[in-house]
Amino acid sequence: MTGHFWSLSTLCLTFVSSCVALNTQLVISNAKVASDDFVKDAIVVNGDYPGPVLTAVKVRRRALQIDVTNVLVNGSMNRSTSIHWHGIKEHLSNEMDGTAMVTQCPIVSGHSFMYDFTPVNQSGTFWYHSHFTLQYCEGSRGPIIIYDPLDPHLDMYDVDDTSTSLTILDWYHVNAYDVTGSTNPDATLINGRSRYDGGPLVPLSVLRVVQGKRYRIRLINMACKPSFEFSIDGHTFTVIEADGENTWPLATVDNYWIQTNPNYNTTFAGGQNSTILRWFGSADVSLNLVSVWDDNIGRFLVNGYSYTAPTIPVLLQILTGQLDASQLQPYGSVFTLPPNKIVELSIPGGQPEGYHPFNLHGHAFSVVRSAGSDTYNYYNPVRRDTTSNGVAGDNVTIRFRTDNSGPWLFHCHIDWHLDLGMAVVFAEDTDDTSLKITSKGLSDIQYPDLIVVAVGTWKQLCPNYDDLSSTIRNES
Repeated sequence: MTGHFWSLSTLCLTFVSSCVALNTQLVISNAKVASDDFVKDAIVVNGDYPGPVLTAVKVRRRALQIDVTNVLVNGSMNRSTSIHWHGIKEHLSNEMDGTAMVTQCPIVSGHSFMYDFTPVNQSGTFWYHSHFTLQYCEGSRGPIIIYDPLDPHLDMYDVDDTSTSLTILDWYHVNAYDVTGSTNPDATLINGRSRYDGGPLVPLSVLRVVQGKRYRIRLINMACKPSFEFSIDGHTFTVIEADGENTWPLATVDNYWIQTNPNYNTTFAGGQNSTILRWFGSADVSLNLVSVWDDNIGRFLVNGYSYTAPTIPVLLQILTGQLDASQLQPYGSVFTLPPNKIVELSIPGGQPEGYHPFNLHGHAFSVVRSAGSDTYNYYNPVRRDTTSNGVAGDNVTIRFRTDNSGPWLFHCHIDWHLDLGMAVVFAEDTDDTSLKITSKGLSDIQYPDLIVVAVGTWKQLCPNYDDLSSTIRNES
């Protein structure tokens, strides 16, 4: 049964009426939202903020089909969009990663796009969010839960359903483009509800439990900037999963950091959880990515270059035969990697604005040196898809295998920092990327004087986006 997938509908309806089965539609729209009783313009998914829980069961190998319909009208939050499935590795489906101008052009308002992919051998707790400009900070985000009937930790809990999922996110009373590095959230929303300083005592979200029962609580940090320390008054708990990776149970924990960016002078050092993955020998490829702030241009640089979205998605560039880093745009921000090699990547800490949560698309990685530690652990490193790079003196080091061809974004998950250039693209096995995409029974399309191959309606995303006026494409 391992490695198979089955979309969930009846179980979803049993759990909670607002749950969405994973052969469904997500409608991205604008609305007035008052999560803490302060009314502001936001982006909602199927009318909800945050978006509905998407659930599935790891039973049979079957593609998930999620039709994303864009009806955005508020230009201050951008009217085009894309949806990224955070933590889903998109094995053999790089074109479905949802990363604007890396794997696709954005979906323009008034259009829809069907994301069709299979989370091969994956289960656990994930989330989805817009990966275009600052949109997920405006509300385009929600949870994904993939239940595993063969979960090795099944005997450790009695209840695991969508009612025990907790989303935690930052909430601002201003437009995301008006948030600065010194701006603290006005509130922290838990399952979409909270209160703000000086505001009314609005109802909070409620997690109902029965004494004596053991609950699997799925914590999802969907924040754009801060970190959170999670605790349950009068209780301890056991950590059994992180970023969709089972861990050795870490028992008698009374608080747990959910890291995005500790920008409140916190001192948490990562690497609490672990699963066995033994690394033997040296890495095949070693990279060192140094991020700095450049006052002259007001942007972050990674190894001397600031990432800016290319005019043609990196995947489309590869499909036109541009397979070398010297040919791929944005120049200096794309690293080509050979297939089936071990990459060791070092990310020194100490940049301005504290430490940064770096996220790698398309992979889980092993954190062989964690923030706050000078020890290298090649025996049983923690497995994550996002990790902090620490502070000055830290040299956080990760390892991953290049077993998933395609261009994958590696970036700071503070959305404002990504927008200011703190990212690179790893173009993995470019020869095989083109072969795998073109083997899907596709048709040629014309794209700015180049013949490329594309998937279904995916081939129409860029022509639609290019038809927009420059004013709409660049609105903020």
